[in-house]
Formats: sequence, C-alpha cells, structure tokens
Amino acid sequence: MFGKVSPAIGHRLAFYISSKHKAFDQTATGRPTTVEEIADAIVFLASPMGSFMYGTGLTVDGGYSA
Repeated sequence: MFGKVSPAIGHRLAFYISSKHKAFDQTATGRPTTVEEIADAIVFLASPMGSFMYGTGLTVDGGYSA
C-alpha cells in the first residue's frame, strides 16, 4: 500500500544501519563503495580494456570478499 509505513520499519532501519557499519569494518577500505567506483568498473568492462573478459564476474566490494 502506498502512503503507509509499518511501525516496525524503525527497528528494521536501525538493524540495517547497524549491520551496514559492521560490514564496513570487514572491508579493506572500511567504507561503502561509491557510485563512481561502480561506474568505473562498468566503464572498464565496456571498454576495449575489458574486451577479453568472458564468463567471469567482476566483484566490486572494497575487499570484503578477499
């Protein structure tokens, strides 16, 4: 329904924010990835420099999965 917010949304939001900060502590950069960093990865994959990449994914997660 549009225009209605669940009363539990505040609790979920607090949990989400807390979880986000814990996740940032586990990355090599200690911060969230920026829109520009995601865009750089997309530009790389779409450019001639990324033309030989097939069948693999490019993980952009600030070192979280390293």
